[in-house]
Amino acid sequence: MVTLLLIFALRLTERNYQLFTKSAAQRALILERSLNLELTETISGRHRAEEISKLENGIYLLFAVGVLVLGSAILFPDRLMIGILALSTIVTGWGICYIKKLKLQYEHGLKDWTLDRLECKKGDKVRITVTSLDKDEKLSPEPSIRWEIKTQDGLLIYQESASTAISINSEDSYTWLWDTSKVDSGIYRVFPRNWTRPLRRKIIVEK
Repeated sequence: MVTLLLIFALRLTERNYQLFTKSAAQRALILERSLNLELTETISGRHRAEEISKLENGIYLLFAVGVLVLGSAILFPDRLMIGILALSTIVTGWGICYIKKLKLQYEHGLKDWTLDRLECKKGDKVRITVTSLDKDEKLSPEPSIRWEIKTQDGLLIYQESASTAISINSEDSYTWLWDTSKVDSGIYRVFPRNWTRPLRRKIIVEK
């Protein structure tokens, strides 16, 4: 039973590391696209093509079954202890399969919003990009406001609206251009729709 617990703990530790690296890879993918790089995207695509992830649970389940077989041989003919060991193996197998279902939790759903720059000259265009992180997304036309630009004092400067839906494939993105030629120099905040708080990064427009 201790060995089964160690197998479960090992799988949990590995899953934690997988989610950490996936989070880092997703962020790297978004940043690299703004720099016209494709390193992380290429690596991720080749890793998915190998379908290694399908073997993960199978290996750990084989470990658990191996412990059951070895333990049963040692405990034979004590049927009570063998039954307890078998039940423990079933619980461990369920736990291994459940850990596989653990996924990243996102603060604002499965979409990531980024800005291509924090400082610009008046008249420059700032790219505002939304990326689907985990699955295909569809931005419905209701509400029509996609995002808003406000000053630090909360004064509304600009609204980006749309009358049609926008479809974004998994790990793909959609980009808008905000023209700063019609605003005064200052510090501005971007509010994606349905957000009560702005993006953490601010846009500084200089003369």
